[in-house]
Amino acid sequence: MVEAVEQFKTYRLAKLQETIYRLLNAVQLAYERASCDSDSFLTKKVKILNEFDKTYRLSVNRFKMRLTDNLDNNERTTKEIAENLKRQLIDLRMLSTELPTVTSTMFNFETMHKVMDMERQIKRHEKHFKDLESKSMLISSELYIQFDMSNGTNSEKSDRRVVQINTLQPELIRAQDPQDIMNFHLEKLSTFTLPKDKKEIQIRGCAIMDDNTVCLADRGNNRLICMTIKGYIKDIQLPSAPVDISCIKGTKIAVTLYDSKSIKMFDTEKWEWEEFLYYDRRGLTGITFWDDLIIVRTGGTGYCILNLKGKKVGTIPKPDSNMPYVACAKEKIFSAKWDTNEVFCFDKSGNTLWKFKDESIIKPANGVSADIDGNVYVTGSYSNSVAVISSDGKKCKQLINSSTNLDNPIAIDYHKTNNTLLVSAASGHAVLYSVIRN
Repeated sequence: MVEAVEQFKTYRLAKLQETIYRLLNAVQLAYERASCDSDSFLTKKVKILNEFDKTYRLSVNRFKMRLTDNLDNNERTTKEIAENLKRQLIDLRMLSTELPTVTSTMFNFETMHKVMDMERQIKRHEKHFKDLESKSMLISSELYIQFDMSNGTNSEKSDRRVVQINTLQPELIRAQDPQDIMNFHLEKLSTFTLPKDKKEIQIRGCAIMDDNTVCLADRGNNRLICMTIKGYIKDIQLPSAPVDISCIKGTKIAVTLYDSKSIKMFDTEKWEWEEFLYYDRRGLTGITFWDDLIIVRTGGTGYCILNLKGKKVGTIPKPDSNMPYVACAKEKIFSAKWDTNEVFCFDKSGNTLWKFKDESIIKPANGVSADIDGNVYVTGSYSNSVAVISSDGKKCKQLINSSTNLDNPIAIDYHKTNNTLLVSAASGHAVLYSVIRN
């Protein structure tokens, strides 16, 4: 117990401090930009309206009214963003000031709970900041006015002048849309090289916890390996070879075991096994966690849905082979069939909604994970690549290619809150990325 508390103190506090300072700097810069935009908005508005009057003076009252309303709305929204960022800046400065008092006092359960509460506050601030940043990106785009003047074709040959007012060009919207996967790219956060053991390392599953601690399942040595960005290593010995793992509730790891055909759960905070056990004689492979439910692949028959007590609450029929991994988001299930190189999306009744195949990008499709919007991240083991497929299966973008020096990637995990992506080669070389959405 003392060891667990010491680990908590050393790594969770360091991570929390790093996150607070990073977010504080980002919010400070965004607040300064928003304040500057807000202060200069009146000048911009007058300039645009003057240009409008000079260019087109005939019967423009209703058009000018529309333009003015649009500008006023953008001005109000810009001021709201600046005010929100100012409040967030004050809150973050208070948290930053409070953190040293936690680290300087005697560390006990009370301070542990205080740190956990601060972590929750920071997560809320991070989400709020991302929302404001996306909104600010759209508002800050320049307005433009397009005048289309063409001669009429009626008998009186009168001029017909059409004014088109747009607040944002469609190309600009697409270029700035944080939901469009074609705007996604990766930024490397950390690289992990796993320690050797008696046998060859065979990584088949990986998971990211809430504090960005990573866990990797080594099938070759019957162990789970936990590592932090700072490189701390702790092994969890397993009774048999692991197949796949998934993070449960931020700090627990559920692992499917090949020989025992079962699921066990480990608590990384208490550093002990939970009283959780599920067995299926058909064997268990890929596992994922969504909406307080565990979804696991059962042999070649389909998927089993479990609650957090290990009780079966449903099944998804999907009889097929060579589909070892599973991901879930927005009531949809995702899996890759490596022998045909296809990625599938189906509903909870097992009905196929779409399938995707492009061997020039991913080959063969193997590990899968999904973000909160239902975009699917897939490893290509032979192509040494990672790609993201849009939630409707219509778009695909390669995020990692063969030149990235990631040989035979199989395991992959996306953390839906942190927007981080963990990719691991079978040999144990793993990389943690931040997924940038613009």
